[in-house]
Amino acid sequence: MGKHKQHRILLLLSVIILVLGYLHNVPKKISHEDELALEHIFKTSNVVGDALSFEEQIEYIDLLLNELHRKFPLFSPIEYNAKREPKDLLANGSGLCYDYSRSIEKQLMLDGFKTRHVAVFRSKKNFWTTITSKGVLSHSLSEVQTKKGWMIIDSNEPFYAQDITGEVHSYKSLKDLEQAPNWKLPIHPDLAPFYKPEIEYVYGLYSRHGRFYPPYNFIPDYNFSELFYNF
Repeated sequence: MGKHKQHRILLLLSVIILVLGYLHNVPKKISHEDELALEHIFKTSNVVGDALSFEEQIEYIDLLLNELHRKFPLFSPIEYNAKREPKDLLANGSGLCYDYSRSIEKQLMLDGFKTRHVAVFRSKKNFWTTITSKGVLSHSLSEVQTKKGWMIIDSNEPFYAQDITGEVHSYKSLKDLEQAPNWKLPIHPDLAPFYKPEIEYVYGLYSRHGRFYPPYNFIPDYNFSELFYNF
């Protein structure tokens, strides 16, 4: 094979990778349609996240989570191969973690908070074995940047990772501990294993199967910029 032909093949492969990367990147922009749906989901007063004290930030996050789960019970999720934006959660009337986390993140972004999406897995042996194995229990949730640092916020119930001393925890900080902290809030036994150091996590990964966001194929759904939080 000649050098020119090799270069053309490499160029073609590079273009394909770039196109696939663009198509499968889950955007974080908030549309006018999102804003209208979020008003119905949360019905909270507008705030500016950076202008709040830490205590006010916690109070507001707690209010959002309780308002969401009061109206939208943990029940029937949005089907695969369908969007799960705020308007879709509103239309479905219920959901699971991967449905709720999207609306939580968009509302917090609308309020001026920085957020990052997290996929968490109950560990099997090591990182690659865990995230590539079928049947591994997983959870989809979020982190929000508070004035004390990044804090995990659950999607399935009104729980956020603040311990009894008032410190907040991200998955990066939790992974470095020898044991789980004494949390300020109770956590359901089914969710508790996702809040221990013995987990694996990936920032920016929305699904391993690619069927939560267009174009709905086998390539994982992710946000490219959030993947850099893993390093």
